[in-house]
Amino acid sequence: MIRDIITVLLFSFGFLCTLLSAVGVLRFPTFLQRLHASGVGETMGITLFAAGFIVHAGATQVSVKIVLIVLAMLLVNPVGTHLIGKAELHSGLLDHVKIRDEELQIPDAEEQPPEKKGGH
Repeated sequence: MIRDIITVLLFSFGFLCTLLSAVGVLRFPTFLQRLHASGVGETMGITLFAAGFIVHAGATQVSVKIVLIVLAMLLVNPVGTHLIGKAELHSGLLDHVKIRDEELQIPDAEEQPPEKKGGH
């Protein structure tokens, strides 16, 4: 009984995260905001769904496989999202968005270097 309630709650929160992620993809104006919404919401939603499956199945061999799948997803999904964002940045299609990326040394247009005062 309690296990079923926890399973339903985890599935419900997983569905809510996935739904909000989809809404974010549809509603956010820029590519990077959409990418962020999909990456974060999808990761949290799948993790909650997997937790619901684990609670429902109990401590079985299937639960161990689900944990391994979630760990792989937690490693791969952020890396994939980052690479898609970098590819879009390098494509030159993000000229209209002010992006500051210190790694690529793309300065912000509004930021000026500080002026030196004094002799030292």
